[in-house]
Amino acid sequence: MHLFPQSWAKTKPEFVSNVSVRHVATGKYLAVSVSNGLTLSDKLNETCIFGYWKRQGGIFGMQSRYSRKWAGQSLLGKLSCNANAFGRREEWDADGEWSETSLLCASAGWGNGGYLLATPDRDTVVVGGGGLVDKKQADQWCIAETGA
Repeated sequence: MHLFPQSWAKTKPEFVSNVSVRHVATGKYLAVSVSNGLTLSDKLNETCIFGYWKRQGGIFGMQSRYSRKWAGQSLLGKLSCNANAFGRREEWDADGEWSETSLLCASAGWGNGGYLLATPDRDTVVVGGGGLVDKKQADQWCIAETGA
């Protein structure tokens, strides 16, 4: 007999494939910086490859192939790739169409979520708001499988 219904239990993540995440408007790739932050890169290299791990529904995690750390949000609310495990702060969501989708950092906005926004002039990424208006204005990303 279980104390909690199984639907309450955290689902174990399942590795799906290695992917790159490209900003559609600029063609730049999401990458891990030397300081374990998330940044944009002009070239696809090992810092731009993430293991795509599916949890439940559309929720997924991105584990850097370069650092083996998980991309998400730090306790201070900054985007980072510094987590040793796939927890709540490392949960992401995307629309069904991977060729052009918004990316939602599920833990942002005190659990309401926030969309990933690029600031290409500085090669940085930030988390914006998570509302319907924010979704319509959110940057579009292309998630593609890689052979790495």
